Amino acid sequence: MKKYMDTIWGAAILILCALMFYATSQIRTFAAMHGLDSRFFPHIVAGVLAVLGTILLIRGLTNVKNYVPDSGETKKEHKGLSVGGRCVFETFVAIFIYVTIIDPLGFLLSTVVYLIAQMIILYPEKLTKKKLILFVVISIVASAAIYYIFRNVFYLMLPAGIFG
Repeated sequence: MKKYMDTIWGAAILILCALMFYATSQIRTFAAMHGLDSRFFPHIVAGVLAVLGTILLIRGLTNVKNYVPDSGETKKEHKGLSVGGRCVFETFVAIFIYVTIIDPLGFLLSTVVYLIAQMIILYPEKLTKKKLILFVVISIVASAAIYYIFRNVFYLMLPAGIFG
């Protein structure tokens, strides 16, 4: 099964990108805005992920012939919440949920929730209360900074959601 992991994950990434592109196409825009609107960046992200997924799929298909089984000696023990393929799957689930909730909850709240979840998924060790507080602070500051830049520098409307 390990032999086909790159192929499987490449195909899964492409399917998720198609779903992500569709979901971000549902974001409301104003009729007066053309080009750079609130859909632009999510579409760019979906496009970049699709390119990377295609590369992974092609690499997986070409490397199936040259696969050498791992002896198991190089495996490392991880203490975190997610490891390997599970981490990738959880990341895609988090992205899909983020894209789904961004319109009703708004950019600020949904981005804070997404960033906290993503940091927990990617954190390689046991989560402590101190680290969780740090993740919350980083998420709030990063979301507010991104919101400010997009609204006041790029003049892009972001979903307001319940703060509308």
